[in-house]
Amino acid sequence: REAAAVRRFYAASNAALAGGGEAALAAVLAADARVRLPGGEALGPAALAAELAALGRAAPGLRFAIEDVAAGNGAA
Repeated sequence: REAAAVRRFYAASNAALAGGGEAALAAVLAADARVRLPGGEALGPAALAAELAALGRAAPGLRFAIEDVAAGNGAA
């Protein structure tokens, strides 16, 4: 279950990189969720989607790829 949640998050993040991910991220993150990017402030789903879309415009074709997920006991 945890590994599936990680995969859904990164699929939504890839959608955001492609410029269409705000709805996808909203589907996998709680409205009050916060994601902290390295060196930055904590972002909610809409702001995270905007950041990822900007990154995707700067580097077209950029995508996250999951090689392996270590999960269990409610954590991944």
